[in-house]
Amino acid sequence: MRTFGVGARRACDLVKLNRSTWYRKSTARPFNNMLRERIKEIASARVRYGYRRIGVLLRREGHKVNDKRVYRLYALEGLSLRANLPHRKRAATVRSQRVVPKTVNEVWCMDFMHDRLADGRAYRLLTVVDIYSRECVALEVAAGFRSEDVVLALRRACEERGSPKIIRCDNELSAKVKPPLGIKRPPPAKVATS
Repeated sequence: MRTFGVGARRACDLVKLNRSTWYRKSTARPFNNMLRERIKEIASARVRYGYRRIGVLLRREGHKVNDKRVYRLYALEGLSLRANLPHRKRAATVRSQRVVPKTVNEVWCMDFMHDRLADGRAYRLLTVVDIYSRECVALEVAAGFRSEDVVLALRRACEERGSPKIIRCDNELSAKVKPPLGIKRPPPAKVATS
């Protein structure tokens, strides 16, 4: 405005800014800065606390704050929690390096695929591939697979080609294969008759 010798009214009209916005004074309160620091301290000490629980702690300390203000300051600090953390069923471990096969029948890979026929019926495929030769060792098709079906397919493949040292699954788990691939079936259930 000083450079061009234009008043506030004219400058606001040129940039389509409401004059009340130009003249508005900031109402930032020092209490908010102190409150932001306290929210950061609580959040760093208690990592799993969200803004509501932090608000409860602040009110217990005697601060007169509501959840809306706590949420605003919590978000300004970038402290938002993820809504759902994945539940780990086992301890996280460092993955071992994958074995690079040097011969045939050293490492097999096993995966399931699924598709639908033209009439809408679903089917599943069990594919077992030798990693070194990229040869399909077994290919089974069925409406669904039970664990016994998978073991039988692997047993047939082992009888034809010999047992591999490692079988990899699509979920990154590796299983050491014992040469006689056997099935341990539970005893048949007894049916009670009345």
